[in-house]
Amino acid sequence: MKMNEIINESDIENVEGCDVCETHSIAYDKIKNGVSCPYCKEINEFKTLTFTNDDYIVVGEENVYDAEHEINKYLSFQCIKCGEDIILIPEKVIYNANHDIFYTGGRSYIDDSECEDIFKNVQDKIKQSIENYLQRIKDGEEIESFYPSLWCRRDMESAIAEYLFKKGFKK
Repeated sequence: MKMNEIINESDIENVEGCDVCETHSIAYDKIKNGVSCPYCKEINEFKTLTFTNDDYIVVGEENVYDAEHEINKYLSFQCIKCGEDIILIPEKVIYNANHDIFYTGGRSYIDDSECEDIFKNVQDKIKQSIENYLQRIKDGEEIESFYPSLWCRRDMESAIAEYLFKKGFKK
């Protein structure tokens, strides 16, 4: 749920004290206890959910084998409204004692325009690598077929490293 669904922006200006604390306080009453479906946003209330040992599914990070990828078993259920499978994934939370609230960090770490810049940079780099591969094949060079995937991984890492460097992470 978005914060402006808890308290709208015009009302937040009239809050005495801390707007963050007030919003969190109201949210305890306004948000149902349960899990919000990432597909349809329906709140699946805990009282309607039942779990057994058969309700766990194994979920991998991607649809490829990579020795460094995460694979774990998660508690799973189907949304009561749309029927899509949902898993409960633990997420780190940070406690802020000054406000007596918890938060994840979420979007504040990277905004949408920065994401678009990173994705554009990745796309440009990958396109160059694929064009390089095709040209080398056309020129008759014998080159391994797995090279483009290696180059694409390098290109993604490079784009992210450039972003972090611009943000002040110099190492």
